[in-house]
Amino acid sequence: ILRPIACSDDAAVGLAVILKGPRTPPGGLILKNAPGNPSVKSDLNKAEANKIPPLNGEPDVLEAFLQYLKKEQN
Repeated sequence: ILRPIACSDDAAVGLAVILKGPRTPPGGLILKNAPGNPSVKSDLNKAEANKIPPLNGEPDVLEAFLQYLKKEQN
């Protein structure tokens, strides 16, 4: 959840919250209209996350996003 929060001095701050719960649907993921409807892996390991520069080696993309927000705040 991303939400701006108004402060008493007419300024605003951003709020980012990750809710606990399943990250993939119960039946898993498939590529729609792909031949054979292959299943899709939605999780990353550290080695895979290292190959994606914005993740900085963090396999959880939502956690990587929160880390990015924290870094941008400083």
